[in-house]
Amino acid sequence: MDKIEQALLKSQHFSLAQITSSTVTPLIDHMTQTDFFTCRQLNEKRIVHPSCKNQSELNYFRQLRANLAQDKTVKVILITAVIPRSGSSFIALNLSAVIALDHSRTSLLIDAHIDNPSNTHLLEVDKYHYGLTDYFDRKDLSVSNIIAQTGIIRLNFIPAGMDKQLGKEYFTGIQMKNLITELKERYRDRTIIIDAPCILTSADTRIIAEYCDAVLLISPYGKVSADTVADAANVVGKDKLAGVVLNKMY
Repeated sequence: MDKIEQALLKSQHFSLAQITSSTVTPLIDHMTQTDFFTCRQLNEKRIVHPSCKNQSELNYFRQLRANLAQDKTVKVILITAVIPRSGSSFIALNLSAVIALDHSRTSLLIDAHIDNPSNTHLLEVDKYHYGLTDYFDRKDLSVSNIIAQTGIIRLNFIPAGMDKQLGKEYFTGIQMKNLITELKERYRDRTIIIDAPCILTSADTRIIAEYCDAVLLISPYGKVSADTVADAANVVGKDKLAGVVLNKMY
């Protein structure tokens, strides 16, 4: 048992993550979609797919998906880092992609990195497509206006948004809670993954965590102390902590 596991067990916050599964919808596999990424593009973006070069990485995310699928009550998972630049956006995107490999399910990835929306750029979403911040600032936008298709079948995406006012607190009101509630109720077969900044440095992430069913912490392998991981776990709380992924950074 390594130091991180010992610290988490000592704080009584370590458990396996789980994500819901629900009734199969026959129409899922026939969703309208254009301009899929090619295998080469997916490899270049390091997004897992059935024929990807790194099969061990694919198998890892499949196993993570299986572990998460044990709890059928969890539909919304927050992915956040223990410290900044831990690769949490990479984990969030690939977990969303591997969930979408199931022909009976869909996944929805939400980019809550307002200041550094890396997945918005990686998925090549139109820079003029509405997103989170636009939805919160404008009364004329509906949920359907901010959901974008991606180059990955059965994976939809809500980008960070175009309207980013410096210093504005987008997540302190009731809007984020209402958005998550609507998304949960709209599609019973959809798993929602929220990609958010480091929980120890972002007040917004701690607010969003309150509205999610579970939180998965990402820690860079060998670059953070066990105490720091335990601190992040304590912020999440034992009722929502899904587990910790040790990400070996390249």
